[in-house]
Amino acid sequence: MLKKLRITIATLVFVAFIVLFLGIRFFPDIAWLSFISEIQLAPAIASINVVALVILCVVTLLFGRIYCSILCPLGIFQDMASRLKPRKKKPYRYWRNGHTMRFIKLGIALTWLASFILGIGAIWGALDPYAIFSRMLAHNIAPGFDKHMGATGAVPDVALWSQGLGIASIAFAAVSIIAIAVVAFFTGRGYCTTVCPVGTILGYIGKYSLFGIRIDAQKCRHCKCCERRCKSHCLDVAKRADEEAASKDMVDRSRCIACMNCLESCKFGALRYGLRAKVKEITPEKNCIKDCIIVDSRSTDENEKGKEDCTAGTGCNAVDPPIPALESANLPIEKGTETASLDGDIDKGIDDEKRVAFKTIVAGAMVMGASLYANAGLAAPSKKRSDKGKIARKDLTPREHAVFPPSSDSVRDLIKRCTGCGLCARICPNHVIYFPMTANVHVLQPRMRFDYGACRPSCNACTRVCPTGALRELAPSEKANHRIGRAVVDRSLCVNYTTPSTQCRACGRMCPYGAITHTESTRANGKPCMIPTVDPNKCVGCGTCEYVCAARPIAAIHVEGEAAHQRSQVQSV
Repeated sequence: MLKKLRITIATLVFVAFIVLFLGIRFFPDIAWLSFISEIQLAPAIASINVVALVILCVVTLLFGRIYCSILCPLGIFQDMASRLKPRKKKPYRYWRNGHTMRFIKLGIALTWLASFILGIGAIWGALDPYAIFSRMLAHNIAPGFDKHMGATGAVPDVALWSQGLGIASIAFAAVSIIAIAVVAFFTGRGYCTTVCPVGTILGYIGKYSLFGIRIDAQKCRHCKCCERRCKSHCLDVAKRADEEAASKDMVDRSRCIACMNCLESCKFGALRYGLRAKVKEITPEKNCIKDCIIVDSRSTDENEKGKEDCTAGTGCNAVDPPIPALESANLPIEKGTETASLDGDIDKGIDDEKRVAFKTIVAGAMVMGASLYANAGLAAPSKKRSDKGKIARKDLTPREHAVFPPSSDSVRDLIKRCTGCGLCARICPNHVIYFPMTANVHVLQPRMRFDYGACRPSCNACTRVCPTGALRELAPSEKANHRIGRAVVDRSLCVNYTTPSTQCRACGRMCPYGAITHTESTRANGKPCMIPTVDPNKCVGCGTCEYVCAARPIAAIHVEGEAAHQRSQVQSV
């Protein structure tokens, strides 16, 4: 029952994420679904969302790491990837959480937190599980989805024009998700229990949770069904009653994600989810049964000791009768000289695993290739038809200072908080938010370009859905006066300067703030011309002038970003 409830909630959350990232471009009214992004741990930390952080901590202290099972989209994705295994599969095994592994996990988690404090957004976003999954949707899946929706006529053609996604961003998103899928395919939640910083942090809290998996030592037969089904590798049912084991628990609480697989697998009712108490330690008599179970190779010494106890009459045969239920549970039973191995046809199954793993890698490569193809079609340079019917291309304008979306105070604050999830780019109605082509320290950070459109003065869509607070929510009236850059004119590219008898004033006519006027100047040949001039006190960097500029292939007027976003002195007209 608990497992079914967990699967139901996880399915709803997973579907909500897909609907949010794929549908928000065409149906902006579903922006309210962004609350599922705001309750993720990394966005809650970045936005200092005290309510969300307190709720997550309290829930983890009460019920353990259920966040990883029902709320984390990357965790749910890993569960789906692990289910791709063939029926005859190699079972999971307990992973000893030694000192070295604990130090590695703690080091990754501390590095992740330090990157946020120091404002290194690339590391902060690269390790965040929410951002890893959302980048897959926004960078690899969404371009193809947009193209399909436009081609089928399900949405207006304007929805086809997706923002350009950098090849580096697409490749990074694809490689990250493929690598995690392959790890999940072979190890279940191996990534969650070894690398994920969110899992490590919640693990330290969940270690002291009030509710959790309990094992009844009197009912446990050490059949290891639960251990073989534990995708977190946190169950160890082969402990011996020596002094070292007496102080340890049979369940590693810091790694248990409360998936409830073990409850379903136990045929003897030895496991239950409830209030935690001190677990009764297994006595030596319980380490074997007359018709005892053959455990895996790492427990050979325990088996030999168990057999000696049985022979001496002090083993479990003196306490428990043979258990017929073991046969119906398809467990390995030793009867006389004949042995039925639990792994059975494992060797044959390994070949199946290799084939499925190969298919997984190929499928991932196809996803990456499809996203590159779709993005190439959607992110083609903007085209403008001249009077002669020829297509004139407009290239991306080179800038000395990148233009970032409206941040809370400064670009530094945006870079510090942003995880690069791509939700702002998905909802932008004019497609001016994009991810850069160059692979540098800000490869995961959104920027703005104005060859697809301009930033509308009253549009605050990106600030409404940002889950991390990197883009502070602005009212339409406040957004209209939020300066993100200033326009700069290169007179050598202006058509008024380069083309005789041309009197273009598009930038001045279209500027919503009246920041551009045309003043008389002189061409190289000595003839007069009208060149645009920008009033820096009025310009907010909306990019309208750059978008409508008639110069090709590079706009003669472009926006240079500002390090600190300030309030302009004028209202839009």
